[in-house]
Amino acid sequence: MLADHYDMDGINYWRTADRNEVDFVLPDLEQPFAVEIKYSDSAVKPSKYKKFMENYPEIPLNFAWMEPFDEIFFRR
Repeated sequence: MLADHYDMDGINYWRTADRNEVDFVLPDLEQPFAVEIKYSDSAVKPSKYKKFMENYPEIPLNFAWMEPFDEIFFRR
């Protein structure tokens, strides 16, 4: 879905040597953002992403999940 709206070259993946990761990072936009994808909303643990948020405070981190599915999934 991101590729439908953004250039593939601008969609990045962030990962540290100690295996911290964020699925999608779009840092070069006028309003940059990052997205971590989970299957379930119960799997979202924002504290796991502290390192990313500390290193990139200018890039808001968002979460998206499939279960429970609702009509706002595609807007998250």
